[in-house]
Amino acid sequence: MTTEAPLREQYHAVGREAGGELLLRRRDALRFVEDCERLGLTILGLDFFREDGESIVPLLASADYGELLGVPEAARRSAAEARGLMERGLPDGATLVSVVVAV
Repeated sequence: MTTEAPLREQYHAVGREAGGELLLRRRDALRFVEDCERLGLTILGLDFFREDGESIVPLLASADYGELLGVPEAARRSAAEARGLMERGLPDGATLVSVVVAV
């Protein structure tokens, strides 16, 4: 079991599952990012979604931090980037975030 698996399980209760992705509200996604940093997990990117009634609509907006994989302090740097983006608000009217983590 990867380090990410128990973390995803912990957040499953506050998120939504769609297409095999765990979708979190901004506040919960920020906490997830903090936990990734604490565990030394590098965030590869963020995908954004909007709720439309019962449907979940994927948005074209995304954030890619893959270039940080393998660089010194990748977990800290990727978390700082993700946190900075989400603290300003989510793009394109997004209401949900999927955090993509290196395993």
